[in-house]
Amino acid sequence: MDTVKISDAGDALIITAPNKAAVDAALQDLLDRGSRVISGATPLGSKWLASCTKPEPPNASGNTAATDMDAIAQRAALHSVTISDAGPHLIVSGPDKDTVQAALDELAKTGAQAISAIGQVGNRWIAYCENLKFGHREVIVEQFGLSYVISGPSREAVEMKLKEFELKGAKVTVDIEKIENEWVAACDTGGGHDVFHKW
Repeated sequence: MDTVKISDAGDALIITAPNKAAVDAALQDLLDRGSRVISGATPLGSKWLASCTKPEPPNASGNTAATDMDAIAQRAALHSVTISDAGPHLIVSGPDKDTVQAALDELAKTGAQAISAIGQVGNRWIAYCENLKFGHREVIVEQFGLSYVISGPSREAVEMKLKEFELKGAKVTVDIEKIENEWVAACDTGGGHDVFHKW
């Protein structure tokens, strides 16, 4: 992602981004690691710029890794993304396509899948993905004797329903796994329960 850049300028680091929020976020991340501000976020043409000292290395023999700077830049860029709740969907919008894609990638790690391509609307880039909170209503529970199969569109939704069964004493017989486009798990409610539960 190239919306936030952290450049090594010898004794200092220079942070550039398309907006102040992203520069401030990257600068704060570096300050948390031991850097000191040289100059705060200031506009420079269509970009924002700040500078700081390099953070202290984690130990005497190590030094700050380039991948660490990439991670800081990515986290900072995500500060310029807006995520809006639209019922069954989340609307992800940002100043450029790469930033929106990075936000979708982070949401995918939680189980929320993108449901549209990224498109430009005015000067913003927008995409839609699943809203996991809403998806909990879409979990399907099927009974087979004393066993239950739980399936749903997201891992989180299936996991929450499975926890409900576990709290009532059910034993997980098949851990949560993805089968085609659904997440599936199974549990057994039979035998040895002291308390009667309506499953």
